[in-house]
Amino acid sequence: MAAGLQRFQTAIKQLTREASGDINDPDLFVQISADVDHVYHLVIERSGDTLYVAQYYTPGGGHVFDNVSVIFDLQDDGRWLPIEYRDDAADILQRDHSGITVGAKLEQWAAHLEEWFIEG
Repeated sequence: MAAGLQRFQTAIKQLTREASGDINDPDLFVQISADVDHVYHLVIERSGDTLYVAQYYTPGGGHVFDNVSVIFDLQDDGRWLPIEYRDDAADILQRDHSGITVGAKLEQWAAHLEEWFIEG
């Protein structure tokens, strides 16, 4: 498994636990906020074998912006297969149901999650 994906999974699992959620719950829904330079919102949602993670931010109490999101197909063997990655600020949309390579992007996102939501 790519280091970026591993780090991202670890952060998401930790944040889910801290919010009293269970990543194995097929109906998981967790929403967490952090007030850094903007108010950041993190949504972790599972529907069956699909896991959706999105981060939004609200600058200065204004409109909510979709910053970045990723959708995983949760495999029977426990792997998280990224099938969609979206970054509105960078105008990026990657989608492929056979899987996409986003390890470096997830590595950077995991670092932000650790800084803003975990280390706080």
